[in-house]
Amino acid sequence: KYGLVDNAENYNVEFMKDATEDYYLYSKKWGSIAREHKLAIILNHLKNIIPQLCNNPYYLHTYYAVFVSWIRQFMPTKNKSSPMLHQWIILKSKYI
Repeated sequence: KYGLVDNAENYNVEFMKDATEDYYLYSKKWGSIAREHKLAIILNHLKNIIPQLCNNPYYLHTYYAVFVSWIRQFMPTKNKSSPMLHQWIILKSKYI
C-alpha cells in the first residue's frame, strides 16, 4: 500500500482490501493438505535434489524455511496483528 499506491502517479486506486486473514486461512488449509501428503512431497523433492542443489546450494534451507515458516508470517500472535500485510490492490490507468 505505502510503496505501490504512493508511487502510482499515473493510476487511480479502484479497489484496496486487506486480505491478510484470507491469506492466513488459505495457508492454513494448504498446510493441512501438505501434511497429509508429506511423504509424496518429500519423495518428489528427493528425486530432483541433485540438480536443485547444483543450481542452488541453499535449496534445502530455502525449502525448509518456506515449508515451516510460511504460515507464521500471516499468523496473528498475542493480540498483535500478523507481521506481514497481504493486500489486494486494483489500479486503473488515468489515461483510459
